[in-house]
Amino acid sequence: LARPAAEISAGEVLTALEGDLSIVEPDLSDGGAYTLSRCIKENVWDVVSQRIKAEVDAVSLKQLIEGRENTLPQKD
Repeated sequence: LARPAAEISAGEVLTALEGDLSIVEPDLSDGGAYTLSRCIKENVWDVVSQRIKAEVDAVSLKQLIEGRENTLPQKD
């Protein structure tokens, strides 16, 4: 925590504490074949994981500390 709280994202804190925030682990057991499970992982779960990361990265530690309401960006 060498930077000001406003410059540290919740995502950085979560990643430091928990490691990779991906929903599913990489599955390399299919030998590179494009299976249905790999298709679902890449087109659904990886996209969900990216969006979760974007959301937690959008909130600063300062916002969490101050307890601001509506700290997550609002969708129109």
